[in-house]
Amino acid sequence: MSLSLHPDIPQARTLPGAAQAGAVSGTAAGRGIRMRLFTKYVALFVAVALLANGLFEVFFYYREHKASLIGSHRAAALDYVRRASGRGGLCFVEQRTSQLRQSLNTMISS
Repeated sequence: MSLSLHPDIPQARTLPGAAQAGAVSGTAAGRGIRMRLFTKYVALFVAVALLANGLFEVFFYYREHKASLIGSHRAAALDYVRRASGRGGLCFVEQRTSQLRQSLNTMISS
């Protein structure tokens, strides 16, 4: 196999694999190329599948973690309201209002 721009002028330069090309038939060379392409596509498919799996895992972990945080915050808020409403018969808002008034009065008087 020679490199030539004009087919009627032979040149001495050949491709690096030209010596081996004579020993390997055309069907065997084509089979090798197809095998390499097959392995590349299999590797690409596996990489895409692993990437998609990772993305799904991150997404579902985020949703689960978010739901867990909301649940724990809701439980803490309900516990705080339950404890605050049990003191002295005042409702939660009235207690906070009286605390703010007391702190403002101490700040103004000092």
